[in-house]
Amino acid sequence: MNHRVFSLLMVLVIAGLPSGAAVVSVNFSGGQGSEPGGIPLSASDMAGDPTTPESFVANWNDASASTPVALPCVTAGAIEVPTDADWFQFVAAAGTQYVFETALGTLADTVLTLYDTDGITSLAEDDNGGVGNASRILYTFNAPGTYYLRVRSYGSPHVGTYTLSVAAVVGAAELAITRVSGTQVAISWNPPLGILQETAAISATPTWVDSPNQANPGTNTISGHKFFSVRDGIPSNCVGYVSLSLTTTFSLIANQLDDKRGNLVTNLFTGLPNQTVIYKFNGFSYDSLTYLETRGWTPSAHHQMTLAPGEGVLVKKPAAASSITVVFIGEVMEGNLTYPVPLGFGIYGGMVPQAGGITSVHNYLPANQDVVYRFNGVAYFSKTWLQALNRWNPAGEPVVDVGEPVFINSRTVKNWVRTFHVD
Repeated sequence: MNHRVFSLLMVLVIAGLPSGAAVVSVNFSGGQGSEPGGIPLSASDMAGDPTTPESFVANWNDASASTPVALPCVTAGAIEVPTDADWFQFVAAAGTQYVFETALGTLADTVLTLYDTDGITSLAEDDNGGVGNASRILYTFNAPGTYYLRVRSYGSPHVGTYTLSVAAVVGAAELAITRVSGTQVAISWNPPLGILQETAAISATPTWVDSPNQANPGTNTISGHKFFSVRDGIPSNCVGYVSLSLTTTFSLIANQLDDKRGNLVTNLFTGLPNQTVIYKFNGFSYDSLTYLETRGWTPSAHHQMTLAPGEGVLVKKPAAASSITVVFIGEVMEGNLTYPVPLGFGIYGGMVPQAGGITSVHNYLPANQDVVYRFNGVAYFSKTWLQALNRWNPAGEPVVDVGEPVFINSRTVKNWVRTFHVD
């Protein structure tokens, strides 16, 4: 055993002695490259050397040497030896939620611990809640005061650099999504709080996973349906896209996202082949828009045609195209949603991009003798609501897929009302 290892072991033993216990020096000889002599073991003797094992042992559990930081902050740190730990102190306001997180530099893994005002009581701890092996804590303080953070390493290598950031969560993180090409969308947020998460389906309990662009939203390749929100309880909106492949000559599709630009058909439908036709039912007949490669959308009189979340249209695929892809991009509608349903025929989709029953999921409440027609690209299949029997005829609730509307022959004037929140 060389004198450095022995010294460290003795420091660990002495650290456990009661206050006032005598501290002695020992002599030893031997060990390759060592020299005989006394080894000082008292903290006072070693205090002048910040690299000694004693200082690291003290720093591991001692908040007294913590570095004050003003919030919000982004602070660079380094774990220089495996037994090192960095302490920080900050002043928190009562009732405010804060996000604490590390970003890894050359350090492979961090453990982040939040301590109460006494510097001893642990309030929260996290290992891998951040990006990769970084740490992340979201915490709301009930009382004002000076609190403490400790950063230490975990796993190999045990040494390296990191960055600590602390910020108050004020309001919500606002996500935005835009199309950057026919195959990609771009996601941005303001302010950049939290970690981006995604799900392939909006359901009662969506299965969220961390997005590949967890802390730096960027481009995302369009594939199927995908929706994005912010993780860890930070308030945010939910944005996403619905990609529909149309293979039949006629298809019924619905917009179920708000593009935040007025939902003009000429903006919603892009990259379509020559002579694609959009038909929107006006209660008596169809208004149409045709896309021509040489002229764009025609007639110009219908350029202001809109397709609000919950509305559906009939799309005619040109004979020369084996299939066409329509991608709706925007924000998932939340809160108290209302869509007017007049007397007679209309094309309606749910106001939220979900698959399921027209009543059990989308909360359409039929009146007696309401008829719902589902189109499969070739023919219509109808179900009629029988109020006296409290059931559909034929039996079974009408169901729709994401982005799929139905024809409804409503026997009464009503509002389609639904209260919905993601998660």
